Amino acid sequence: MSLFMITHDLEKISFDDIPTGRFIDVPPKRINLLSLRARGLGRGNQESSGIMFRSTAPPRKARARAVSLEDSFLMEKEALSAGEIDEVAGESNYLFQDMAAENFASKGVRPDELKKLEGILSKAYDITDLQITSIDVLPVTRKEVKRVNFLANDSIFQVWVFKTDPKNTARELAAYSIAYAEGIPTARPLGFDLENHFEDYPYDVAILGGIVENAGSPYNDLIHQLRFAPNQIFKTAEGVARVLADFHYKLTRVKEKFSEHGITLKKSSPRDEIKSRLMQALSLNESNARGLINASEELYSKQEGELVVSHCDIHTKNVVTLIKFDDRLGQAGIRADQFGVIDLGSIGLDYAEGDLADFWLHHQREALSECGNYGFNYISFKEAYRDRIKEHGIEMNFKTRNNIISQALWNLYELFDPVREDKLDIQQKARYHASLLRNNLSKLKKEGYSLGRELKAVLRNTEYSDVWQ
Repeated sequence: MSLFMITHDLEKISFDDIPTGRFIDVPPKRINLLSLRARGLGRGNQESSGIMFRSTAPPRKARARAVSLEDSFLMEKEALSAGEIDEVAGESNYLFQDMAAENFASKGVRPDELKKLEGILSKAYDITDLQITSIDVLPVTRKEVKRVNFLANDSIFQVWVFKTDPKNTARELAAYSIAYAEGIPTARPLGFDLENHFEDYPYDVAILGGIVENAGSPYNDLIHQLRFAPNQIFKTAEGVARVLADFHYKLTRVKEKFSEHGITLKKSSPRDEIKSRLMQALSLNESNARGLINASEELYSKQEGELVVSHCDIHTKNVVTLIKFDDRLGQAGIRADQFGVIDLGSIGLDYAEGDLADFWLHHQREALSECGNYGFNYISFKEAYRDRIKEHGIEMNFKTRNNIISQALWNLYELFDPVREDKLDIQQKARYHASLLRNNLSKLKKEGYSLGRELKAVLRNTEYSDVWQ
């Protein structure tokens, strides 16, 4: 199917008009839930699996919240065990409906934006009987994103549709396209032509498939589910370390492709990070933070070694878990060893330790919150990265100074987050990272003293002056 046909349809669809809710009009058909197998929609080397759920019982009371794929699977399994599912072929099939979508199927009415979106997905996947079953708002991202679940080949998959920013979306989609083509487990833009894309993205929506087609619950939820098994939580971190090693190796090897497609890979900038995080959160102007910015840039410049193509914002919400059908257990589950990465809008150049420190501090903070005691460390985490890089034929010698500097800078960046609003939450997070930052700076002597002094000066006239005494 030509990209022209898909992009022509994208011109006609508005993000705000895409409805949320449950939508179903499945012909009567017997489906044995526990005999379903992974059916692939994804291309390249990404794994694909899907699940479908059905019931011949009348629709349950409408729910106000969206139900994830894995929750739906568990709900249906419970219904199966309770004898609520009639397996006689030919009876009506129902899926749970939200109030917003009530009676769409029974009245034969489907919103125009829903039909337009179904048409786009049918062309993108070359499946004529594809049908959207539900749409909900995805709360784990800073973008406006809607998760679209659709039925194809007797399995349910998903894509993410997000509201676009013309200035940044074309760059992000081009980065996704390059990374996906290089075998990185990430999103694949649907209806996007890497070779002929616009400098400004001209449509109101962008659609992501690829790794998200079989995405499970958020990574932080996985940590919560593993909270009684800290060693298993650490194994998930090792899985992410391997993904980052592949990301750095494969994309650095083809970094010229980014410039060929209009993407300038900027070097990681303490100035930009401080402006977008600490300054914005504390409503400071640049003159208030000039000393801190200069001290941070001076510290960053003390690092040595090769710059690699980096994610540059790899917090835990930008890590995607995957659903996989297990033949032995006869059901689908969330993988705890393989992951994907999303949100490539920040992609740039940095030392390898930058991404590692960024992910680890988020992972460790979440693990400590869930377990209370988490005895795994950054050094062991880096070994998983080193082992994976070695498989690519590269000996990685981490520089101690880079390790300390990258951790110090990311703890500085994470002190204050403009997205947080709860005062107690802000204080607790700031104190947590301030404690780690003090430990980092104590190892850096002169540069550490300078940055600490400037941070104290910045916070002196804010309500958080006691965070750094």
